[in-house]
Amino acid sequence: MTTASGIYQPIMAIVNCARAFPASASEDGKLDIWQPRILYCLINGLGLLFAAYKVNSMGLLPTSVSDYASLFPSPVVKEVSMPSILL
Repeated sequence: MTTASGIYQPIMAIVNCARAFPASASEDGKLDIWQPRILYCLINGLGLLFAAYKVNSMGLLPTSVSDYASLFPSPVVKEVSMPSILL
């Protein structure tokens, strides 16, 4: 559960960036909130990259062809084995 939380929380923080820095904070138009928003998203993006690195170091990310073996169709059998002597 902790692994999923490490990936889920930065994504939701970036998605909800508007709640962290509301536009109503600049009522008179003099307060620039774009730089804090970008920095907030950048920091959470780095957290997401760190979580992906940790998941990859644990071997949980599918990185080889054999990880997708169940998605390939089964080969069609072209030969049938039969006994040569019938009893």
